[in-house]
Amino acid sequence: MLEEVIDYDFHLRPEKCEFLKSTRYDDLLTNQRSYHPDSQQIAALAVMCLPAYVQILTSSRI
Repeated sequence: MLEEVIDYDFHLRPEKCEFLKSTRYDDLLTNQRSYHPDSQQIAALAVMCLPAYVQILTSSRI
């Protein structure tokens, strides 16, 4: 990411910069190598019950 800042010829003041090992942005945890979903956000999906009536959920009529 820092290379992109340099490529666009922006100038940074080191005393005002704060570099983090990872940060949360838009419900994703990002670090220097990749991004992945926040475990707190997907915990609800892990414990969610399966729907009892799948045909109702997949039908086009509501």
